[in-house]
Amino acid sequence: MASPLEASEPPAQKSETATTTLRVAGMTCASCAAAVERALKGVPGAAEVMVSFPAARAVVRHVKDERIETRLIQAVEKAGYRARSRSASLAQEAEEDDEEPAREGRDAALSLILAAPLMAVAMGAPHHPRSAPIQALLATLILVGPGRHIFQVALRKALVYSANMDTLIALGASAAYLSSLHAWLTSPHHGHLYFETAGMIVSLILFGRWLETRAKRRAGSALSALLALRPQEARVQRGDDLVLIPTAALVPGDVFVVHPGERIATDGTVVAGSSAVDESMLTGESLPLDKRQGDGVTGGTVNQQGVLKVAATRVGGETVLSQIVRLVDEAQGSKAPIQRLADRVAGVFVPVILGLALLTFTGWFLGPAERSLSAALLPAVAVLVIACPCALGLATPTAMMVGLGRAAKQGLLVRSAEALERARRADVVVLDKTGTITMGKPQVTDVVPLPGVTHEELLCVGMSIESSSEHPLAKALVAKAAAEKVHACTIEHFEAHPGHGVSGVVAEGVAVESATSKAQVVTLLRGETILAGHLGFLEERGVSSEALRKGVADLEAKGRTVIAVAAGGRALGLVGLADQVKPTSAEAVARLSAAGIDVYMITGDNPLVAQAVGADVGIPPERVFAGVKPAIKAAHVRKLRQAGRVVAMVGDGINDAPALAAADVGIAVGGGTDVAMESADVTLLAGDLSQLPEFFVLSRRTMQVVQQNLFWAFFYNLVAVPLAALGLLSKLGGPMLAAGAMALSSLTVVGNALRLGRGR
Repeated sequence: MASPLEASEPPAQKSETATTTLRVAGMTCASCAAAVERALKGVPGAAEVMVSFPAARAVVRHVKDERIETRLIQAVEKAGYRARSRSASLAQEAEEDDEEPAREGRDAALSLILAAPLMAVAMGAPHHPRSAPIQALLATLILVGPGRHIFQVALRKALVYSANMDTLIALGASAAYLSSLHAWLTSPHHGHLYFETAGMIVSLILFGRWLETRAKRRAGSALSALLALRPQEARVQRGDDLVLIPTAALVPGDVFVVHPGERIATDGTVVAGSSAVDESMLTGESLPLDKRQGDGVTGGTVNQQGVLKVAATRVGGETVLSQIVRLVDEAQGSKAPIQRLADRVAGVFVPVILGLALLTFTGWFLGPAERSLSAALLPAVAVLVIACPCALGLATPTAMMVGLGRAAKQGLLVRSAEALERARRADVVVLDKTGTITMGKPQVTDVVPLPGVTHEELLCVGMSIESSSEHPLAKALVAKAAAEKVHACTIEHFEAHPGHGVSGVVAEGVAVESATSKAQVVTLLRGETILAGHLGFLEERGVSSEALRKGVADLEAKGRTVIAVAAGGRALGLVGLADQVKPTSAEAVARLSAAGIDVYMITGDNPLVAQAVGADVGIPPERVFAGVKPAIKAAHVRKLRQAGRVVAMVGDGINDAPALAAADVGIAVGGGTDVAMESADVTLLAGDLSQLPEFFVLSRRTMQVVQQNLFWAFFYNLVAVPLAALGLLSKLGGPMLAAGAMALSSLTVVGNALRLGRGR
C-alpha cells in the first residue's frame, strides 16, 4: 500500500430511476409477501422489488414513469391483495395502523367468547340431543363472524389460482366443519363431531394473529417513538400577538416562540434569545448544546432553559426529523441477503403443505388401519394448520426492524438491512482523519512568545494582522485571542501572500501591555509593518529568524502548523495550530481494536500530522497512510477488500464519497443537523466515533437473533409437520393443538427479536 495506486475510472452512467413505496393490505404470511413480490416484478419497468410482510409495504425501484404507480397497484390487486400509494404522512399512517390491531382484538375476543361454550358442549355433553345443533350454531357464528376474513382472503387467492396461510387454515377449518355438518344432517347416529375443532382452529389463529400484530408493532416502535417527537402545535408570532397553530401549517419564515421544556416545532434559526438545547434525539449525546442568535436548531429537540424565538427554515417533509423518520421507515422495509433462503422456502411452502395434507389424508384413508373419514381427516387438518410459513417470514425482517430501530435510538441511521448484515463480518475499519477522528477545523494549540514578549502580546499582534484574513488558520488564531479577551489594533494596507503569509501596516500607534504586569512591553508605532506566516516569509522581509528555528522544529515534530509573528522588523514568537482530535476518538479506536477489528487511517494531510494524530488515538504507524487523494483512498479500500478483508470506511460523507462507495460498509460522520444521509450506508448522527463500536456490536447481535429465529422456524416445521402427518398430534388434541403451536411459533420468533430492544 506504500506505492501510489491508480484512481478508479468514473462509474458508468446509470439510467434514471425512481422509487415507489406502496402500503399492501391483506398479507398474512411470508407466502403472501412472495406472491406480491412476484406480481410486482412482472410489471414492465420494475428493476428491484422488496416486499416486507411485517412492515406491510412494498418498495419498488423502477424506471421513471408517471403511470407506473398505477400499474404497480393493479398488479398487487390482481394478485389478490390491496395496495395504495404512500402519499399520506407517516403520522397519518401510524394512526391508520392502530385500526388493524383494534379490529383483530375484537375478532379474537368474540371468537373466544363463542368458542368457550362450544368446547364446553362438545366435551361435556357430546351425545345430548341438542348438542349437535348448538355446536353447529356456535361454530357457524365463529366462521362467518370473526373468522370471515380468513375465508375471504382464501377465496380471493383461489380466484387468482394462488394460495397462502389463510388457504391452509380455511381448508382445515372447512374440512372439519363440513364433515361434521354432513355427519349430523345425514346420520341420526353421527358419532363424534368436529365442530369444536373448526371453531377452535379459527379462534386460536385469530388470537395468535392479534398477539403477533401487537408484537410486530413493538418491533417497529422506533418509528412511532420518532413520530412522537413532533410537537402538534407551534406558538407563532403574528404582529404583536402569539397565535397557536398546527405545526403542519408552518411555512418557511414564520417566527415561533419556544419556552423552556418545550420541543422545537421545526427546523429553524434562532433570531432572539439564548438557551441550552437537548439534541440527544439526534445525536445520542446527553449534554445540551448552547444556542444563541444565528444558531440553527432542529425540530423535535428540547429547549431546556431560556425562551427562544426561531425563524422556520425547513418544514414538513423537509425537516431533519422527517428525513430520519423516512430513512428508518425505508430501512425497516428493506431485506437482508440472509432473508433470501427463507423467501425461497416461503414461496413454495403453501403448495408443498397442500400436497402433504392430501397425501396424509389419502394415506390414512387407504392405509391398513381403520378406514374412516374421521381417522383420515384429523391428521390432514393438523398438517394444514400446524404448518407455519409465518415464522419463516418473520424470522429475519422482525429482527432487522428491531435492530434498525435500536440503532436509530442510539444515533445511528442505517439505510438498509443489508448494511446491518454486512457490518457483522467487518474486520477492518478505515478512518478518514479530518472531520472524522479530528474536529475538522484548526485550533490554536501552542502560543510560544520569545523572551521579553508575553502570551497576550503575541496574541494581540497576531490577531491584529490575521483579523483581516479569511484563511481558516487566521480565523482560528483570531478565535483564540477573542476567547482570551485580547483586543486588536487597527491595521491598514493589509495584503495576503497566498501560500506564504499576510502583512499590514499599523494605522495608529499603540502600546501593548502585559496582562500580568501591566508593563508596556511591545510598542507598535504608526507605519510599522506586522508580518505573520511561514518562517521563510519573515526572512524574505528582513526579519531575523534564528531565535525561532528550534521552536518551529519542535512544533512541526508534534504535527503542528506554525505561524511566525513579527512586528517592526522584530520576531515576536510562534503560534502552533492543529486540527484537534475529538474527545471520543481514542476510546472508539481502543474499543474497535478490543473487538478484533483492525483500524487504519487514510488522510490527505502530511505524514507528520497524520502520524501525530494516529499516535494520539492509538493507531499503529504502519496503518497510517498520509498524502492520499480522495480517488486513491477508494483504491486503498479496494486493495484491502481484494486481500479478503471486509472493510468499513468511515468519512465525512462528502469528500470521502468514492471510498465510502468502494467499501463493504460506508459510514458517514454527520454533523448533527448536517447529516450526509445519501453518502453512505450508515450515518453517525453524533458527529464523532462514540457510537461506531456500538454499531458493530448491534449488527452482530442482530444477526445472531436472525440465525436463532431461522433455526427455530425451520426446526419447528421439520418436526411439527411429520408429527401431524403421522397422527401423533391427534392423541394430544389434534388440530386444536396444531393451531396453538402454529401461533406460538410465530410469537416465539417475534419475542426473540424483541430482546434486541432491551438492555445494553
